[in-house]
Amino acid sequence: MQAQELQKRTGCTAPMLKQWVRGGVIIPKAKGRGAGIHAKYDEANLISLAIALAMKESLAIVVSKYSVGFSELHHWLRHHSMLEWDQYKLLLQPHEATILHSRERFNSLSIGIVIDLSKFVGLVTSSVPELQPQIPLLALEAIK
Repeated sequence: MQAQELQKRTGCTAPMLKQWVRGGVIIPKAKGRGAGIHAKYDEANLISLAIALAMKESLAIVVSKYSVGFSELHHWLRHHSMLEWDQYKLLLQPHEATILHSRERFNSLSIGIVIDLSKFVGLVTSSVPELQPQIPLLALEAIK
């Protein structure tokens, strides 16, 4: 998806997206190369951008300090199926990101921001058109 679509789906402003791309918080799937060839973004960027916006708006956190953690989150999201994302939670720290299954617990000595990924997965699935119900096969006949 293009930057405009990413901004529309998350409510992020163009200057903020540009700042976070430069700072390493958002890592495009494919970088732009010169005039007319724009960067391409994916669902990992959509989730990461939504989390960054929530951190900035709700907690007044300087998101750019968490760029290493966001880099690890991008890597993890791109190497796991979207169908699994809602089953995990994230512990985001400035120097790393730890992702565990929802049933597991983080180390009690860990300090960071805990984020339930299921709260953000709706952004990805909301753009998928409703699937048509499958038409059942009423009768099958063996061909001899």
